[in-house]
Amino acid sequence: MVFRCQTCKSRHVKCDAVQPICSRCKKAGRTCKWDPNDHVAETGLHFKIENSFAGGQPRRPRKVKELVSEPVDFPSLAPLSIPAAPSHAVDVQAFHYWLENFMFRLKDLPDIGHEYNAYVIFHWARARPGSGLHLGLFAYSHAVFGRANRMEKALEDAARAHSQAIVTMQKEMEDFEQLPDENIDQLLVTTMLMSSYQNTMYGIQIPHPSSAVDEVGSRLWQSLCHHEGALALLKLRQEHGRPPYLPLHRVVRRQVIRTCILRGVPVPDFLQSGGDYGEEGPALEVDAFMVRVATLRNKSMFLLSRESLDPPFDTQIFEDVAIKALELHSAIASWSESLPEDWTFSTRFSSESLNGRGHVYSNTLHTYFTHGHAAIWNRYRAIQLIVNSIRLRSLSHQLETLDYPSQRSLVVIQQEACRNNMELLTADLCAGVLFFFNSLDPTGLRTLQLGKFTITTDDEILPKVAGLLAWPLTVAVSCEYITESQRQWLKGKLKIVAKSLGDAVLESVVEQGEFRF
Repeated sequence: MVFRCQTCKSRHVKCDAVQPICSRCKKAGRTCKWDPNDHVAETGLHFKIENSFAGGQPRRPRKVKELVSEPVDFPSLAPLSIPAAPSHAVDVQAFHYWLENFMFRLKDLPDIGHEYNAYVIFHWARARPGSGLHLGLFAYSHAVFGRANRMEKALEDAARAHSQAIVTMQKEMEDFEQLPDENIDQLLVTTMLMSSYQNTMYGIQIPHPSSAVDEVGSRLWQSLCHHEGALALLKLRQEHGRPPYLPLHRVVRRQVIRTCILRGVPVPDFLQSGGDYGEEGPALEVDAFMVRVATLRNKSMFLLSRESLDPPFDTQIFEDVAIKALELHSAIASWSESLPEDWTFSTRFSSESLNGRGHVYSNTLHTYFTHGHAAIWNRYRAIQLIVNSIRLRSLSHQLETLDYPSQRSLVVIQQEACRNNMELLTADLCAGVLFFFNSLDPTGLRTLQLGKFTITTDDEILPKVAGLLAWPLTVAVSCEYITESQRQWLKGKLKIVAKSLGDAVLESVVEQGEFRF
């Protein structure tokens, strides 16, 4: 590099670079000015410090960006600070495996299809190193990478980071009232990551009890309590008058509501209004139905317990549950009657070997505008299955208490209507499932069109897309009243979803059952 004083440089003349006054400026009587980054080493050689911080200048204080209501997207994440040294090769591989397979970009799906994973990197990039969020993502990325590649070292690192994340989270929670909103949201993301970690590692490190299946998967919830932590964070934020960070809170709330339905508990009052969290349009309507389904399931749990049905009991209660279920079924069914054009789907028929996907149930396939729209449709079908299953069970108990043939005949007709509803709903669910699976093209490559991106992969389904199927499939295979052929077909698909996600809880649902609807 040729060095010149600023005076000679501005005059476009040669400079002998003698400091502090060059010969040319000294001879001409000019003021010799130098760039403060130009230095002379002890050897007498000139060099330029390209990084002013290395020259001893103080760093500017880090500017904290004001939290925005909608996080920016991250189309390229390669420049983020990930260790690249050979000793950290597993860390790099695990992070990028999670990044490519488990994280949605915001542009991949419309808001209606977003899960919490779309917002992890936004908060992770703002969190301090060593925070609960950094440790949580480290634990989860190593867990899914370790399971996918059968790598014990990654699983050991995941377990160690998980323990550290829990301790760090507890410390971060100590002064909740003093925490900035941004830190609270980081804790919320960490909590969801910990839940995903537990789903992945359950059955590997935690001994699986041999208890029989129950109606709410109790043996799972004894260990998987992180959704309760997320619920507590949302509640505390509201109680302390914190303004909601809508995108993140909205997706966490959706997941908590699905958990409430599985567990047979009502949705807490402060979470019941989807409009308060930014839901709108057809998604808001389905959201409201899900809240009502959680309440109905909670109030009808007694139907699943033989002990609670032993005399003496009020037979009117069976009829009341059946009526409420019918009213809710009718309300939910009306949702599909006046949808915008982009919410409708097309149906086509094909052979069993369509695109190499294997068996297509009833040779019927659905095509949707986006995977987000397809996800809402499948949740719609799942809650309808729950409502009809509850009604069918209440009618069955009601039938046992009736003496008059005319009354019994009416109930039998209603039962048959419920069974027909469930068979049609399950058939539609089967037709919509393969929309999430990758297509096999003539060259033997599997592809998926996700938003504006075409993804090529060797797998049957991408983990992040598989996550959108996990809940409706879990519900469907747990319904006692669907046909056995439909159940077995859906179980096969859920098994593929569980393998793709590396989710031990879903594997348990497939192999042993965890819930009853």
